[in-house]
Amino acid sequence: MTQPTVTNRIKALERSLGLPLLERLPGGVRPTRAGRSILEQAREILRLSGHVRRIADA
Repeated sequence: MTQPTVTNRIKALERSLGLPLLERLPGGVRPTRAGRSILEQAREILRLSGHVRRIADA
């Protein structure tokens, strides 16, 4: 995925949720409090989906 694609998808997600996920700084970005919380949940979803996949493959 290209950087502009990633940026556009993050901005679309922020619009959809109605809150910023990243704090844009002169030297880059850092996650907001909401962004950190959502990232934790997203990681858990990926972990569980991998678990479901392993069960289905067994």
